Amino acid sequence: MIKRGQFSFDLMIVVGIMLVLFLALFQFYVGKAEGAANTRAKLSAKAITDSLAARINSVAQSGNGTVSRFRLPQTIADGKNYTIGIPGRRVEVSADGMSVSSLISAAATVSGDLNLKKGGEIQISNVDNGIFVE
Repeated sequence: MIKRGQFSFDLMIVVGIMLVLFLALFQFYVGKAEGAANTRAKLSAKAITDSLAARINSVAQSGNGTVSRFRLPQTIADGKNYTIGIPGRRVEVSADGMSVSSLISAAATVSGDLNLKKGGEIQISNVDNGIFVE
């Protein structure tokens, strides 16, 4: 027959093991949730760069005098702030230590305000077969 003190000790051991198990599972869940949030932000940023690069390419290929407007979101996935710019021949978005970019395939030179303002509308113009962003 198990003494009352022995049963209490066994119960504490079982509860302790269960607590350690639940803490390990919780830590695993938190890590996966953070990874999913980072993936959402990266995919959202990549969608912005792909869309803007495609719009620039389209304006460049449409010829002189073509004008297009593009609206940039205020934030990317999960409300993260970001910066967007056009360094060289690519559109680049940076946020929270990650950076994604998309190439601009058009042969035209891109000029204008290349540090774009998020949350606003930008105008992309083909002026004398060069791309002007404002």
